[in-house]
Amino acid sequence: MNNRIRYILFFFVLFTALWLLFGGGRYYETVHMIPVTDAGFDEQVRNAEQPVLVMFSAVWCGSCYRVTPVLDDLAAEYEGRVKFVTVDYDRNPELVGRYQVDAVPYVLLFQDGKAVDARVGVHPAQSYRNWIEEYL
Repeated sequence: MNNRIRYILFFFVLFTALWLLFGGGRYYETVHMIPVTDAGFDEQVRNAEQPVLVMFSAVWCGSCYRVTPVLDDLAAEYEGRVKFVTVDYDRNPELVGRYQVDAVPYVLLFQDGKAVDARVGVHPAQSYRNWIEEYL
């Protein structure tokens, strides 16, 4: 076996291992967060009467698997006071472009139909809680 084939096999195995380690097709099913698409975004988010927390995530994003359960628990905690929705980064290019989402997880907070603040990356539950309380 020549070196070129060895390199190709090495990187294939490495990529596959990393893919499985950091997401690899798993998807956390949310219980309290509402999935939203390009078509339903205005109705669910911009026309909402209460503040809305929007999480952009992707199935290939390892960090999203750490954030999603935290936000889903907070959605249960703030039920009736804050609406929590999730947007699939890969399936909603219009929203990704509109809000200039260049990294996931990307969390936007909407109030009165306008994006008022954003967070990128993984944060502890208390950090999100404090952030939400600023806008209630």
